[in-house]
Amino acid sequence: SEILIINVNAKDIGCLKASNFQLLKFVLELNLQLFQRKKTSKTLLLFTVRDWIEETPESVIREQLGNDMTNIWRDISKPSEFSSSLMSQFFDIDFQLFSHFRYEKSKFLDQVKTLRARLTQPDHPNYLWNPSYVTDVPADGFDIYAKNIWNVVKENRDLDLPSQKEMLALFRCGEISDQVYNAFLERIQPSINALKNNELNESFGSSLSEIVEQSMGEYNEPASRYHEETATTKGKELLNKMKKELHSVYLEYLSKLRGQVISEFDVKVEQVIPDDENEILSNFAEVMNKLRSEALTAFENKSKDAAITQAADEWSSENDLNELTNTIDKRIKDAREGQMRRMVDKLEKDIKIKIVEPLEDVLEDPNSEMWERIRKIENEGQERTSSMLTSELSSFACTEDDINKRVSELHKRVRNTMTETIKKHVDNLYDHIMKAFTQRFQYDNGLPRKWTKDLNVEELYIESKEEVLSMIDLFSINRLDEANAELTLDDDVPIDLILLSKREATQLRKRFTQASDAMFTTARSEQERNSVATQIPAFMIILLLIFAFDEILWVLSNPFLFMLALMVGGTFALLWYFDLLYIVTPIFQTILRTSVSNVNDILTRASSSSSEKEKTE
Repeated sequence: SEILIINVNAKDIGCLKASNFQLLKFVLELNLQLFQRKKTSKTLLLFTVRDWIEETPESVIREQLGNDMTNIWRDISKPSEFSSSLMSQFFDIDFQLFSHFRYEKSKFLDQVKTLRARLTQPDHPNYLWNPSYVTDVPADGFDIYAKNIWNVVKENRDLDLPSQKEMLALFRCGEISDQVYNAFLERIQPSINALKNNELNESFGSSLSEIVEQSMGEYNEPASRYHEETATTKGKELLNKMKKELHSVYLEYLSKLRGQVISEFDVKVEQVIPDDENEILSNFAEVMNKLRSEALTAFENKSKDAAITQAADEWSSENDLNELTNTIDKRIKDAREGQMRRMVDKLEKDIKIKIVEPLEDVLEDPNSEMWERIRKIENEGQERTSSMLTSELSSFACTEDDINKRVSELHKRVRNTMTETIKKHVDNLYDHIMKAFTQRFQYDNGLPRKWTKDLNVEELYIESKEEVLSMIDLFSINRLDEANAELTLDDDVPIDLILLSKREATQLRKRFTQASDAMFTTARSEQERNSVATQIPAFMIILLLIFAFDEILWVLSNPFLFMLALMVGGTFALLWYFDLLYIVTPIFQTILRTSVSNVNDILTRASSSSSEKEKTE
């Protein structure tokens, strides 16, 4: 032949077991063995690809067909003189693509017209009849030429030509297989559509199995009339083709099923986890293991039912099961971490109540035993929280190493919390020491101190100041560890233990000294004023009664003033009776001090003016 037209279905490209490719391989091998020794012209292999979909580029079709022909040429049995020959020495390859006749009929007809033009119009740019293909056989001698070719084929005993029955079976069984396969695709479409809509029918596997069984029955009945071995081979190919199509559907079903099982698992987990953030699922590990087992069992059972009977031993859901297991384990781990966070939050509240608050009380009232008391609070807090944590972790099926690790982390959290509380106190240490000094110096048993003449203000000030200044040394170094109990700023102290540097401590002492000295000066002034106010001479009181005798009689003789005097006197009597004089005593003392001070000033000025007049005279 000058041109050999090979009709190929687009979906068979890349599948060397397709019937046309096997037949082509046999033809090429026979041609090479019988006729190429004396032949001087080439043959054009023209592939007409039907049912082509434009989504597949033409370049991809050409490349794939070229690869297929290369593989066929490599596998055929060649005479020794042609063992290293290239296919291009004997054959050229060309292509013509055809759209689907049923769905794109207009395009198909246009493409047929194009092929016709390439065969019949010499002026066509892609004209197929090349001079190198001419065999120089006259028309009136073609019948003799063809008979001689056939005689050569028949007389060659080395060829294993299939019988006419096998050839017929190969052709007819291929047609029957295609018809059955197309009907099969239409029957499984409802199941595929339901799957796309996320509908997981329980009868998925059984219904597809019935479709496969029905399709094989439709093939076996007519195919049984042809060559048995060929019909069986084509039947196996049809079954494998249907199983290949359904396998992708089966994998999609498993993916949807996996998502459904995970969603149901999430809902159940959400139902068992308490809504209250302060509550923890008491038997977490037991509940999660039960939900996990139920989910995996449900997936295994449904995945087995989803497999078709014809591929029950071939298909496996192991990969999807492993992926589902990993996903569920991750969800359980996340839920576990969430419960752990709740537990830690709960313990942190307990730490605040049982550790931070007692610690703040100790820091508010520091003394020489402060750090020992703080260490005791830490030890008690760690023991309490460790006991609580160990008890809570028992429901999470934690290993001993995990428990020890979390207990250690909790101890660090307790230590960090205490350190932060101490540092926060040190940051406001000036306010605290001023408050402590004020409490010691200006208050007496919770009441404002009376600066009487008998009180040794200087001694009280020195004592209070020394006590407060010692607090600065207490807070200069973190002595939570007992090994650091004797450290001072004069030692080589690690930087992470220093709460107050030497410079900061010195500045704090200066600032405190300035403020405390001012308070001391105020207290001394107050004491002096009180001393002046209370040291009224007795003769002044006698003179006051003598000179005011007439006024006293006038008040007693005046009913209105007498009643007013009785009311004032009665009020003082009641205050004295109920021991409430301390309320008004400071007021009258102030009035009295002011009056005496004013009289004293007047007398002083009068005395000064008299002296100046005498000097002037």
